[in-house]
Amino acid sequence: MSESKALQLFERAVTATEKLTNEVRRLRADVARLHGRIEPFAGEPTQVDADDFEIGPKPTLPRIIALIEDSRRQILACENDFSRIRGVIDNINADAISRDEMKPYLKR
Repeated sequence: MSESKALQLFERAVTATEKLTNEVRRLRADVARLHGRIEPFAGEPTQVDADDFEIGPKPTLPRIIALIEDSRRQILACENDFSRIRGVIDNINADAISRDEMKPYLKR
């Protein structure tokens, strides 16, 4: 592989990683907005450092790979959060959980 071809691939990887991390930030913001509608549970993290997803001014291949792997973990965590939330909403919708039982968790 020529050096220019390798550089083009690297630049595409940087661009794709930046797009992916932006989408993960957006997804995490959606989860945070949803989280903002309920009271946090004891020990629940309420904020994550945005710098975790910065590619930096001089990206390296190991940093790109680390960001992709971390993005995947974050997406899976968000999917799990949404699945749990969906289950609670389904139970509320089916009136399996009374509104009085939910009041301690809802913000006033």
